Amino acid sequence: MKTVFVIFFCVLFLTGCSGGDNGSEPECGANSSCPPPRLSPAVSIVGLWDRSGVRDELQEILFTFIGADGEYSVYDFEQDDFGSGENCHTRDTGTIYRITESSNYTLEFRTSESDALGISMSSGSIFREGENLNVRFPERGIEEIWTPVTELTTTDLILCE
Repeated sequence: MKTVFVIFFCVLFLTGCSGGDNGSEPECGANSSCPPPRLSPAVSIVGLWDRSGVRDELQEILFTFIGADGEYSVYDFEQDDFGSGENCHTRDTGTIYRITESSNYTLEFRTSESDALGISMSSGSIFREGENLNVRFPERGIEEIWTPVTELTTTDLILCE
C-alpha cells in the first residue's frame, strides 16, 4: 500500500511541476506575434563611406562608418561651410538593420547634439551601384550617392572634445 501511495504522490508532484504556462515569454514561431529578428547589414555596405557634397553652393564634409554588427557612426567635419570652424569631427551614432533579406533598412539614429534624449528612425533603401552606395530615405527627402573611402580609417578622423 505504501508503494501505491508513493507512486501516486510522485505522479501528482510531477504533474504539478510539469510544463504549462508559467508566465514566461512565448516562444517565437510561425504562429506567434513576436517581432521579426533584426538582420545585420549586408556585407556589401559595411565600411567607411564619403557622403560629402555641395548644397546651396556650400561644402558639407561627412563620413559614415557602417559596422558589420549594425552600429554606424556619422563623422561631421566642423571646418566645412556648415560647421563651427574647428579642425575636428563631431560623431553621432546609431543602429542600422534589416527585417528581411532585402536592400530595405531601418536606421535608429542617436545624436549627441540636439536629440540626446530621443531616437529618431528612418526607413529606406541602401544598395550598391558599382563601387558606390545609393542611399534613399524618401520620407526624409534624402537621396545620396556615397563613395568608398580607402585612404582613411575612423582613427584618422580627429574627434572634437
